[in-house]
Amino acid sequence: MENKSVVNKNVLLINLGWEQQSYIEQLFQLGCNIFAVNHLDYVQDNRIIDTLISDYFDIENIIEFAHINHIDAVIADQCDHAIYAAAVVSEVLNCQNISVEHALLTTNKLLQRERIKLQDPAIKQPDYALCLTPQQAKQFAIQIGYPIILKPVDSRGSFGVSKVCNDDEVMTAFVSALNNSPARQVLVEEFIIGTQITVDGYVDLKQGAQSLALACKMMVDEQTQVAIGISYPGNLPSLLYKQAMDNNIQVVNALGLKFGMTHAEYMIDRHDDIYLIEIANRGGGCFTSTDILHSVTGIDFANKLVTDCVGLENTIDYKQVAATPTDLLFFYIPIDGQLESVTYTDELTSLEGLVNYKVMINEGDYIDAVSNDANRHGFIIIHEKRNNNTDKKSQLITKILSAIQFTMADGRVTNPVVY
Repeated sequence: MENKSVVNKNVLLINLGWEQQSYIEQLFQLGCNIFAVNHLDYVQDNRIIDTLISDYFDIENIIEFAHINHIDAVIADQCDHAIYAAAVVSEVLNCQNISVEHALLTTNKLLQRERIKLQDPAIKQPDYALCLTPQQAKQFAIQIGYPIILKPVDSRGSFGVSKVCNDDEVMTAFVSALNNSPARQVLVEEFIIGTQITVDGYVDLKQGAQSLALACKMMVDEQTQVAIGISYPGNLPSLLYKQAMDNNIQVVNALGLKFGMTHAEYMIDRHDDIYLIEIANRGGGCFTSTDILHSVTGIDFANKLVTDCVGLENTIDYKQVAATPTDLLFFYIPIDGQLESVTYTDELTSLEGLVNYKVMINEGDYIDAVSNDANRHGFIIIHEKRNNNTDKKSQLITKILSAIQFTMADGRVTNPVVY
């Protein structure tokens, strides 16, 4: 529905992936003039007036585009590189958004660790060090003990993140981390054994930092640090659950975050100590900040982000935040080879309890094993409003997967399988 106070406002949306479609729809419904920046050629959406194809790090190019089109507000979500661009452009244009400082602190893991250590040493973090050579990583391991984690300081989606168990694995992991770091810097960290959780939140302009939804993650295996399932609310004892939610606010405040979505990952060890792995000043991917957070809490926080950016009043009663059981489940194609086509039965869109789904591979792609967040084959999002009945959930999952069919180039046909 159009709002007269924002009709014809010129809004710049940075990043036009499938995760951003709800933002396009919301801005269009408000009557805003939508302009966009995308890093790849994009099939033009008739709701978008003009799109600049640009690397998100080419800030001067994006700022020039913003000036030419008299941009009034900037929105980005779910992508670290787009968040960085949005922060810089917003600061130049004096738009409501996260600051450049906070964009840097939440997209560079080394800066993040250092700031938190300085501002609130009580927040637990893994031991860490900047690693300029493979030999330095090996020296770190001598002090800490294997396994260790090697990661880029500023990558996305688990690219270049490796668990290393001995000296022989260091070189390959170091090169992978270096290759996936725009800053060409590698972080070496202590490997924390325990339960991996995420906490999604929002920093309200008037009410401050809020922890909204906690989930437990399931990983491919100990070696491959890629999530295959995320369940809300996380199955933790009530006291530990509250401690984790409170700890998340402590982390947000230590970094001084003042605006927008937050998405954080933590490890809880066998002593119930909570260690920060990383936090982003954006929503989580795979529809986390749009569909999942809405499903869990009952509140549309994507709409909250849009209204805050364009200057509309949108007051949230955080005491009314729900905790509806919701699951993000990744699936894989159980056979290898080249994918010829994907088909869906009509039943898929009518299944009660299916929030959303996405096939993340394209026709013509060769099916490989999953090694990072970006090459997962696809996912489904489901919820159960009345109760968390295991049998009903299993039946729903079976129905969803049966409605998605993959045909390989050699004629083999299969359905996806959840991990």
